[in-house]
Amino acid sequence: GFIMKKIMAVASWILSAGLLLTGCGSSAEYATQEIEQETTIRMAVPYDNPYYETVLTALIEDYMVEHESVRVELEFLPYQNYERTITSMAANGEQADLILVDNAYIPMLVQRGILADIDVWLNQTDLADKLDADMIPNASDNDNLYGCPFLCWTYELYYDEDKISRNMVTSLASWQELENYARRSLAAGQKMFAIAASDTEELSYQFQELLLSENANLYTLRVAESSETLKGLAELLSIGAFPIECLDWNQTDLTRKFAQGAVVTMLNRSTQVPFLEKTDPDMNWGVVEMPIQQGKSHIMGIQSIVVAANADTAAYDFLEWLMQKEQVRKVATELNGVAVRTDVRQELEAEGIEGPIRRQSLQYGGSFQSWPVISETMRSGVRNLLMGSRTPMESLRDMQYTISQYYVW
Repeated sequence: GFIMKKIMAVASWILSAGLLLTGCGSSAEYATQEIEQETTIRMAVPYDNPYYETVLTALIEDYMVEHESVRVELEFLPYQNYERTITSMAANGEQADLILVDNAYIPMLVQRGILADIDVWLNQTDLADKLDADMIPNASDNDNLYGCPFLCWTYELYYDEDKISRNMVTSLASWQELENYARRSLAAGQKMFAIAASDTEELSYQFQELLLSENANLYTLRVAESSETLKGLAELLSIGAFPIECLDWNQTDLTRKFAQGAVVTMLNRSTQVPFLEKTDPDMNWGVVEMPIQQGKSHIMGIQSIVVAANADTAAYDFLEWLMQKEQVRKVATELNGVAVRTDVRQELEAEGIEGPIRRQSLQYGGSFQSWPVISETMRSGVRNLLMGSRTPMESLRDMQYTISQYYVW
């Protein structure tokens, strides 16, 4: 796949002006300046949407203004096969200094010798007791820490206020009620509900949120007699209230379709809120917790920044800067995520700043080591169901076989 690079370089005249002002300095000073000016940090991130790109780019520019001797290159990689892409880059000796990655994939990268253990470095900073303890363990392997949490999001049910009221949305407390409402109230061909079902990690997140909303989870799924979620998706699809096109939609595609009126409701990340606001400022919409059977636990997705084993030392300084209060606050508020520092989150709560609801369940449980296999099985199960190649029961059995083999409690 393609790699879209956004490279922000320090203007050359800054270096020239600095050398002119210090022209009487020693040659050693000049050499030091020249070496510092050449310092480049590469950071790989999965591409989400243009607004997300704008926020991260602004952060990078702020850092480079404060650190004129360092250039940071953001490498936006496609969400599709993101983990495979960064693994392939590492195999070819092309890995970035810093990588933003889903926590559950960190052990896989550790096993392949790609990442540096940052325990010693972290304890030399003041960050160890400031980062949210609920988010850090998911970035660890064998008690060694390999990542700092950076982006955290929750899941909401978005609804089009011009097509359905908030009271009605929250009252649809089962898949059957959702289906009945679609049959009764929607015009022919109008789509009631959609998810981001392209073959990415996002589909695993969303499927787990749907499970939790019906008071199920991976632990109970492995021995379940049936799955209301799989049956509900199949029923909505069969009556024409679920868009089969979503097989090609990631979370940003889904947001665009929702803004265009293609669906009445959608399950999506909290971090899609600012992009939706930019996409259609005039649209009337709202968000609620996924109401199916009023599940009490919810998925919280976490991505951490990991450091490559051969990273430039300047990468650690940049990472520490990103973890400071000002930057953490900016990421949480501008991307509508959950602050990864407890002090920042407490400040936002005290100020009454609205943000996503902090959820009770983290992204994963059990062993991380086998997560890629489990995630792939869930994605395949949902996609095969939507494509009609498997029945709800067959998809469930496929998932149960793999979960029973690989998941550890």
